[in-house]
Amino acid sequence: QLQKARTHAIKEAQEATFHQDCYIASAINTIENKNLATKVAFGSVLPFKKTPINITKTALKYNPVGLFKTITYGSVQLRKGNINVNQYIDNLSKGLTGTGVALLGFALAQSGIIKASGGDDDKKEDFEEGQGKQSYSITIGDHTYSLDWLAPTGIPLFVGAEFYSLANRKAGGTEEKGASANQLFKSATNLLNAGATSANPLSEMSMISGLTSALQSYANGTKSIENMALN
Repeated sequence: QLQKARTHAIKEAQEATFHQDCYIASAINTIENKNLATKVAFGSVLPFKKTPINITKTALKYNPVGLFKTITYGSVQLRKGNINVNQYIDNLSKGLTGTGVALLGFALAQSGIIKASGGDDDKKEDFEEGQGKQSYSITIGDHTYSLDWLAPTGIPLFVGAEFYSLANRKAGGTEEKGASANQLFKSATNLLNAGATSANPLSEMSMISGLTSALQSYANGTKSIENMALN
């Protein structure tokens, strides 16, 4: 019993500090250590692997997506005996907590207190950033303060803000007055868009911004490889 308690405590401590075993991080490290070129490439784009990936995994648990997965896939696993009741309740609690935080983000975005991304309009986003309005930030008075350090807590918060932004997005350049949040869920297309948009806070927050920046530099311009190497 004492050994089981120790094992459980170690597992909980690793999860709380984002240091649990991670297959993806191990695979990246294996590729990185092949030669000098891979060390330079992977080391510059992804200097840290295990912690950011585990933060991402945790963020997906504390999320409406995590709640949906637990209710569907988790319920099947519980019936098959692959997980126990305690694990199921733990996952369900994480999903409910993340959903509550997402609803808070929706409400704060609706009140103009927090700001998600600038949407699909890159020119508008650049213009707002030039005026000092940061993406994924809180607005206090005339100033905005970045909240990217809140990961993983901030991710479901900004998922809610992204849902609000998507629900009120302009259609064909004109704003849809009085658009209801219910319309978002009535349309299968918008629902898929919302799922894709929910990944934006994750990709733009500081923990994997190096990878995001490298991919964007590759996509921009004709000298893609040169741009990526320079970045």
